[in-house]
Amino acid sequence: VHLYGTLVKVIEIAKNNKGTIKVLLEGKSKIYLEQLEEAEDILYATYRMLVSTDMFESNLEREIAWKNFLKYYVKYQIVNRRVSDAPEPKSFSTEDFELSLDIVAGNIVVSALDRQQYLSIEDMFQRLSFLINYMNKEIAVFEIEEKVKFNLQSQLEKIQKEYYLREQIKAIQKE
Repeated sequence: VHLYGTLVKVIEIAKNNKGTIKVLLEGKSKIYLEQLEEAEDILYATYRMLVSTDMFESNLEREIAWKNFLKYYVKYQIVNRRVSDAPEPKSFSTEDFELSLDIVAGNIVVSALDRQQYLSIEDMFQRLSFLINYMNKEIAVFEIEEKVKFNLQSQLEKIQKEYYLREQIKAIQKE
């Protein structure tokens, strides 16, 4: 059980032929779990809703930060194939800045610890910075992996060419 989470509304519950249950949820609010009690196999929670703060000094500042964020997100989508089902950046808006940030956070692949840290941040600017830093690290890791792959491939090709040339020389010397 984590201290930070999302209060949700159950929209739909469906059971398919294979017995799998599918649940459609709608996020309502970020919450902090204050107390958890169990009675007769039922968990009861006391929580408080987390209210986001907006530390942007102007709409222009928010707009600039958002455009910068979208650049990282687009690049992150390109390098990380696991976010292919994520909404397209053009579907986000600065009108519902917080919701758009939370949608992105929910679609990027992060650890439970990172998700807890994200949910604990009440200021939208700090949340935006958290996501940019996360995506930036992931992009850097991907670029390093690609560079290593390229170097290995080049080295293998060089070794194969050298082997082929040695075999050709041996064949010529036999003749």
